Amino acid sequence: SSEPQQNSNPVSASITVSKAQLYERETFLLTLTIRTTGVQIRQKLDLTNLPDKRRVDLFTPFETLPTERTGDGHRITEIHRYRCRARALTAGTIRLAPNLKLIALRRRRMLIGSAWEETPVQVSIAPLHLAVKPLPTPPAGFSGASGSFAMSAAIDPADIVQGDLVTLTTRISGRGFTDGMQQPGIRAT
Repeated sequence: SSEPQQNSNPVSASITVSKAQLYERETFLLTLTIRTTGVQIRQKLDLTNLPDKRRVDLFTPFETLPTERTGDGHRITEIHRYRCRARALTAGTIRLAPNLKLIALRRRRMLIGSAWEETPVQVSIAPLHLAVKPLPTPPAGFSGASGSFAMSAAIDPADIVQGDLVTLTTRISGRGFTDGMQQPGIRAT
């Protein structure tokens, strides 16, 4: 195991979230940062020890962000970032302390030329504690969606007289949690 703060380790990792204060069912970004010095890594991530899916839902796969490189020609440091969308499904303190397994690749000089040496590496990531607040008491008419949404509506045909049949189309777009959302109602006037 390597600790994320030690510079002598060729591989370290940390996790961060996009919001300091989270609410139940609120969508947030989870970022995994891997720092390598003098080695390269295979891009396949193997994260274990993630919270129960009933507490934290990672609902998009990790996307690879651009790699940053620094150093001289002999000792290169790379920072790899991976990001996914997640949401905390329950209120309370949730501990995130995943373990990361990957393959480190190091070029070794041989008598003639060089070859890549593969080494399995397991990295323990420093725990991150999410303080998740419960949703406030919903206002009257709350539909059950949590997030940032826009709603638009249109009727067809637009030129009508009393008694004509029309089609009402509503569109809801945005990001958030829509499981259990009720359809918007239409009031009779």
